[in-house]
Amino acid sequence: MSSDDVEDDRGAISEDFVPRHVTQTLRATSPCGRHACEAGRDANVRRWDPVQQSKFLDDRAWGSVDAFHRALVRGETCVGDLNSSLRPCSIDGVPVGTGETSSRHARRPGRKTFAFRCAYRGVAFAGYAWNADVDGEKEWAFGEASVSASLQWALRDITDTGRPTPSSGRTDRGVSAGASCVSFWTRHPEVTSERIERLVNEESAPGKAGVLRVSEIREVPSSFHATFSAFRRRYVYVLPKKQKFGEERTPCAHLDGATMNRILQPLAEVGGPIDMHAFARGTPPGRSSEVNFSVARAFDARLPRVALDDPDTHAGIRRSRRDVDITVSDSAAAEDLDVVVIELEADRFLRKLARCLVATAAREAAGPPSSDDVLLRIARARDRRLAAPPAPALGLVLAGASYGARAES
Repeated sequence: MSSDDVEDDRGAISEDFVPRHVTQTLRATSPCGRHACEAGRDANVRRWDPVQQSKFLDDRAWGSVDAFHRALVRGETCVGDLNSSLRPCSIDGVPVGTGETSSRHARRPGRKTFAFRCAYRGVAFAGYAWNADVDGEKEWAFGEASVSASLQWALRDITDTGRPTPSSGRTDRGVSAGASCVSFWTRHPEVTSERIERLVNEESAPGKAGVLRVSEIREVPSSFHATFSAFRRRYVYVLPKKQKFGEERTPCAHLDGATMNRILQPLAEVGGPIDMHAFARGTPPGRSSEVNFSVARAFDARLPRVALDDPDTHAGIRRSRRDVDITVSDSAAAEDLDVVVIELEADRFLRKLARCLVATAAREAAGPPSSDDVLLRIARARDRRLAAPPAPALGLVLAGASYGARAES
């Protein structure tokens, strides 16, 4: 393609190379306008409209993925089972004991701080963070309480009901966790690790239902904070290759891990902060959107068959409540399934960042070959219309967090 094909007589980027929904507001303004046009030209954003981009990932065999995550929460399987190079779900570097990790903090008399590993099934909760629309002084019901509120309710005998329970990741509705670190403090004199485990796993409603489980409970210094002490978080996304074509306008295209890996890897190769505004949603004005990736990769895998002794149809994969949900079939859980596994590790994750990255990488891998640095080009453009709508929450799991000396410094 010659330069004459790209630019018109006035030297501006031709709108033929960027879809109408992207170009309508780019003419006017910013220095980012030209970057966005260039990114749109290099990416496959024009190939499908946003509805088709959503259905490309929605309309898949998600039953086995949901079953795998349910078994993960119960401790019956592990993400490491997908590939020998994939680390198991874990929280690393959490201090043990009451000794202070920083001279800036002095231990408060009569106060104990605990940290534990928390696993939960995403569709059973309304996200991790306390939600005023659904949470209150009531016990958990499926999909009608946050993880934070459910933990507060379970631990109400040993702490205030409203005691904050900060975590290493505030996951969205539908996102699961295999190893989220949660911390809380209490002045109750008779709190032990065994009692915390019993209250959550055996006596709480979500614990009895097998959708919430805590482990690796330990007393930690009062300076420890599950959110602010973490310096890395890790997410794993399991994307089925099998399409179902149960809806109209679902695009047909093949996905493979090698192509998605080629598209994702440049994020980790930068070795420094990347402005991920284009891939985030709901970032407050003035807040930094820079992210440092240490791992960004994808590979093909075979999802092991998981037997379900209590099938349900609670799981759905729509990202918008205005749409009629696609119910996940439990019958698919008895099948082996070819999947693409995406692993992302970074110092922080903005809202819906991981899911938008997965969806955009899948769109680029499914279309005509694009440049290896297409995600970096979209990031530089800072235009959210160039990124794909977020992938279904059902495929994403918080797989761990790292703590230690680096966080203290």
